Amino acid sequence: MSKIQRKHILFAVLLFALVVIIAFAGMHFAFKPLSNSVTIDGLQTAAEETDYILVKFDDAYFEIQGTIEFSTLFEFDEWQQQKEEPTGEPVLVLRFAEAWIVEFFAEGTVTAHNGYASGGTKQDACYVIPSHVADELIAYIGTHGIRHELGDGTISASTFHK
Repeated sequence: MSKIQRKHILFAVLLFALVVIIAFAGMHFAFKPLSNSVTIDGLQTAAEETDYILVKFDDAYFEIQGTIEFSTLFEFDEWQQQKEEPTGEPVLVLRFAEAWIVEFFAEGTVTAHNGYASGGTKQDACYVIPSHVADELIAYIGTHGIRHELGDGTISASTFHK
């Protein structure tokens, strides 16, 4: 076998190994469980128990405390997980903690993101929800929330970014 043939075989073996590694990495990611914080149960617990939830809708900013009454408005029993991410701009954004953001979209979809999820779990989840939920949450927050202004020491330009 010539030196060139050995190089071609070595290259083919290395290329095959790289493809196998990439395939296994992709399968590992596809089968990771969701981080508890972005599951329906985790989000329901957060909506009931989080003391300090920051909120953005339109050009308004609020702070609200999680309660069972607030959590009921989400209608979590109607949520269905989906693979497709929503498009466009969210109509409502909730920040439960630093890097833990939930975005509601007009067409009745939600994305949940926890930037601090453990490496063995997925940090993002998407859901289809009843289309009226975001409007009901906005109305509730507008009535029960504490209003804030951008730059007031609580809300900054980066507060609601993933």
